[in-house]
Amino acid sequence: MAREGVAGVAPVIDLGSMSSAFPLAEVERILEQTGRMSLRERKLPAYVMTYLVIALGLMASEGTREVLRHLLDRFRGSQKWQGKLASEAAITKSRQRLGVEPLRRLYEAFVRPIATRAIKSAWFAEQWRVVSLDGTTLCTLDTAENEKRFGRPAASRGRSAWPQVRLVALLENGTRVLFAAALDAYRVAEAVLARRILGRLEPGMLCLADRGFYSYS
Repeated sequence: MAREGVAGVAPVIDLGSMSSAFPLAEVERILEQTGRMSLRERKLPAYVMTYLVIALGLMASEGTREVLRHLLDRFRGSQKWQGKLASEAAITKSRQRLGVEPLRRLYEAFVRPIATRAIKSAWFAEQWRVVSLDGTTLCTLDTAENEKRFGRPAASRGRSAWPQVRLVALLENGTRVLFAAALDAYRVAEAVLARRILGRLEPGMLCLADRGFYSYS
């Protein structure tokens, strides 16, 4: 499938570190594998939406359309990007079409520990890469769908304010890169989620964990 672009022109993308971390060819490959590649010309082709989701995480203090504006300013090809900036509604629909799976595969394929030996806090005894295993919860929008899927914490009076997602992750000390993560409903225990990501530990890593992950098993 030809790359999506303006008037059939394949885009040349210069997004700084994002282009290096998530090459366009790999983004397109995953979109094709997951059946999310746009089949017709849109204001927000699937590959643009993929980079927008990543950029939203990097520019969390900015509004969605402002982040998109910054992103499109970095795209360059034989022609300038044509058309108006996509509306909030168009961005929402594009995000829904993209779904979760392409981003999950990108994360699993490319997010890795990155600390060099120069980052002293990332190493113990100059040979063990120090990582941490821990869990937390994330609030979601207060919708019936989120409540059904994720549930809420117990409350002494009434009900808690937000449905919550349980998250357990492996983090590289020194860089704070979360290189493995498992998410599920609030009712799922941290120890259960931890077992899903222990396989991402590699020889040469020293994993720190609190008492919630006690015992050999």
